[in-house]
Amino acid sequence: MRWCCNLCVWGLLLTGAITARASDPPVLAIYLNTTAETRSAIPDWHEAAFDRAIIALEQREVAVTQYPAAAYDRTGGQPKLFAVVTQAESGVTLTTDVHSPHLLPSAVLYESTSQPLSIEVVSAEDVEHWIAGLGLYAVDRCDDANSLWEGRTEAELGFYRGNCDILAGEYQAAEASYTGLLEVLDEAQQLLMPDVSVNLAWVHLQQGDPERAFEAVNAAIAALEAECCADGPATINYARLIADRGQLHALNFDFDAAIEDASQAIEIADEYDLPYALTAQFYKERGDHIFLIYEWDRVLADYDRAIELDPALADAYFARGVLYYTQGPRASALSDFERFAELASDSPRLPEAETYIDSITIELDALAGDDTGPFGPSN
Repeated sequence: MRWCCNLCVWGLLLTGAITARASDPPVLAIYLNTTAETRSAIPDWHEAAFDRAIIALEQREVAVTQYPAAAYDRTGGQPKLFAVVTQAESGVTLTTDVHSPHLLPSAVLYESTSQPLSIEVVSAEDVEHWIAGLGLYAVDRCDDANSLWEGRTEAELGFYRGNCDILAGEYQAAEASYTGLLEVLDEAQQLLMPDVSVNLAWVHLQQGDPERAFEAVNAAIAALEAECCADGPATINYARLIADRGQLHALNFDFDAAIEDASQAIEIADEYDLPYALTAQFYKERGDHIFLIYEWDRVLADYDRAIELDPALADAYFARGVLYYTQGPRASALSDFERFAELASDSPRLPEAETYIDSITIELDALAGDDTGPFGPSN
């Protein structure tokens, strides 16, 4: 029974639940360079294309709020779209980025590219269809996005098309989308976008082909290893990719390899003084992997270290709350779930945390203050 229970917990830790859509229209924050200060630097017809893209989103019942491009960041639970047009002698470029924190069915998958995408545009239609389509993707409207992208041939769309294919369970199509994108990226771009290889590897795992999965991610690691560790971005991508391979190993039930990769990522982070928030994430992931081999003290030590390094890492509180809940200390679990709720009030996992909070509160009342609870490590 404990084995089954812990596999269920493993599913909660390593995969993200696909949340049901709310009845209210989704809200998209869109960041554009069409403020009064920047309008003179872009062609008038591109500004009109921005307007038509927003109209297209609103016609599909997406509530759009507009902000200046300079205010954009990849934080929070609200879907965001960054879209900036620049003009130079060589032509016009559209640069886009998406922040959508609740789309894909696994925590290892990347929901947006690690670097913004740029394309050369020749018509207002390019701008309109790219922006509206990516906005629809950001709010989990892949069918509508694909209808806008139909007939478009830009390989750069391959990442988001591939993600939509994953959501539809069309793994062969997803493979083709990611592979097509990798074929057009030059060497420098591939070093900046290891996330494409991770998503492709995950698809191969779903296809029952772990050999090809690890070929894809190992090739990306080898390319980054040659660049590591001359600069910060290359080192961060290298460490992150090794940790991602660990998550893929866990999904392939090779927990020892998963732990080894997470440990290597931690060592790289320590050696090259990578940001504490990133190192904390690696500790949290290693704790998730160790959870699967039932070494509770090691799990707790890694979750504690993750929170020590990054006290705002909400997922670490949720994971430690699950650990406490399954092993006994109800009051400690309650404290962690409450802290998660404070830090991640817009998280798709908030309802789950609130369910734990309600349940634990009732149990503690019934146990009359007995914080050990009925489920100790030996049960």
